[in-house]
Amino acid sequence: MRAPRRPGGRRAVLRGAVRHGRRAVRVRGLLYYRCNSGRGETRLCLKESVDGTRWSEAEELFTVEVSGEFASPAVTVGEGGFRMFYVDSLRCQIRALESRDGRRWRAAASVLDFPKAWHLDAVLREGVTYLLVNDRHSLFLLRGAASGRYSVYDPARERWLPFGPAAKPVPLITPSRGGWDGGFLYRGSLLLEDGLLKIWYSARSPQNEWRVGYTHGHLRE
Repeated sequence: MRAPRRPGGRRAVLRGAVRHGRRAVRVRGLLYYRCNSGRGETRLCLKESVDGTRWSEAEELFTVEVSGEFASPAVTVGEGGFRMFYVDSLRCQIRALESRDGRRWRAAASVLDFPKAWHLDAVLREGVTYLLVNDRHSLFLLRGAASGRYSVYDPARERWLPFGPAAKPVPLITPSRGGWDGGFLYRGSLLLEDGLLKIWYSARSPQNEWRVGYTHGHLRE
């Protein structure tokens, strides 16, 4: 990974292709997001679109009574259906839900414990899950395996390291010294295409100013 460039709650899922040759193809876009009334609960809502610009009215899917138990939902779509990863920030756990239709969800097994877990993003590439996790300070990249275990990427050694309850996670991106992201890093979003990892993330400076930054680099498998 290159060092991040230092310039002066929603998740969308698109199914299908946008264009095939010269013929435009309509796709089904699903936008999942969480919201709350300020009374302590969190609701998961869904909007749909076929062109990415006009969206349906919000459809409420379910409610979690304690907001901190359901944070930062991120949805992946595979052959087995939908999988939603989220953070239980009270227990510092990354958990998951499963669905066949994207509307009716059931609890899956806890994915893993992660120290100070706060936010995440998730992508699925060639059947492999990648998670970008925020711990209220830095960003970490994890990769799932068929066994259900996860490994964490070490950018200094350019290799994946086993991750478990006794392992200390290695950060992918940390705050700079005095730069625009020198305070702490917030939620990030990732894309992985042909081995190129692209990350957008927000961060706070030591002067309490918020900005959004971008970094990319080739990921060694």
